[in-house]
Amino acid sequence: MKTIGTYIAATLLILSGCAKDVVTDNAVVFGGPAEVALVLSSGSSSSRSVPVDETDPVRSVRIFAFKHDPGNPQHEEMVGYGYYRDITGAGPHRFSLDLTASGPVDFYVLANDGSVEPDSGLGPESSRSDIENVRFEGLDQNARVAVIPMSNVRTGDVTGDNNMTFLVREGSALPQIIHIDVTRAMARMSFYFAKSMESTTVSVNSVTLAGQGPGSAGYFSADGNPGDWFNGSAGQDLLDSPVSIGTVNAGGSLDEASLQNIPGAETYLLPDTYGSSDPDVLPAGTSYQTSVRTYIVDVGYSVNGAARTKRIYLPAVSPNDWLKVKAVINEKVDVSLNVIIEDWTDHEVEIPPFS
Repeated sequence: MKTIGTYIAATLLILSGCAKDVVTDNAVVFGGPAEVALVLSSGSSSSRSVPVDETDPVRSVRIFAFKHDPGNPQHEEMVGYGYYRDITGAGPHRFSLDLTASGPVDFYVLANDGSVEPDSGLGPESSRSDIENVRFEGLDQNARVAVIPMSNVRTGDVTGDNNMTFLVREGSALPQIIHIDVTRAMARMSFYFAKSMESTTVSVNSVTLAGQGPGSAGYFSADGNPGDWFNGSAGQDLLDSPVSIGTVNAGGSLDEASLQNIPGAETYLLPDTYGSSDPDVLPAGTSYQTSVRTYIVDVGYSVNGAARTKRIYLPAVSPNDWLKVKAVINEKVDVSLNVIIEDWTDHEVEIPPFS
């Protein structure tokens, strides 16, 4: 999965005569304070129902730092917290953070948590459990402009190579560079259509997301930890008005240059661990639980004035996925839809000089 690069650069300051933490037997002994700078380079995105800012895609960042010592009480001790608001520009951005201890440290990075419903409610008094278990239900529908939430996800068990736990060294003469990747906590879905003949009149009349699927998700797990499933009667209309398809694609290519994007139908999805490997059918022997937890999209379209509907069963959706629904509409046969999953756009990261 491609991610947006985030970097932490640490310049460590030693205080003379600073006492060590009092710890239990076999517990990690942590060093003195450290000054940490986080550099975040942001990505870009867009949305239909809630406009997403592409110029300032990161509005806020929270950084939490905890001692890493599983099995001992000090594992729950926060050694640093920073909250940065009113961020503008495409980045990279630099944020200073003071740590009260050096040594193995767990960093939790959360961006744009005020752009979702509900707000995370996290702050300097939050515990590890509060941070790891916080959930959101989607973009804030009342926001004039939103931004996609992002977070870092633990990728392994080795300290310093798992995207969360890093050894902050004491007494380093040069700035310590620590690389952390943050991942978008939602998926993006877009639609691309074309017609096979110039003489055929084609329009896409509606795109509806069925009223079922996950109702909430988390930030700090690779699959997004979806939950609070629901199965309602009302769906979500993604398209405000019909769109005429003028792009002709006689060869059937699924290259985006040969298809017409429907920007009004673009939306964002919470991660979903359920799904189908075939967009035309649910998996064979599907349980009731799976059938009501799989995302379903209905596309209403017309060919030469004759109305038709195509149902699409989406695959499982992971954070940072980009689902692209593509089709070339033919007058004589029912439309064949392809659902292609790609990683969301990757972005290069630049580290500015430190003064």
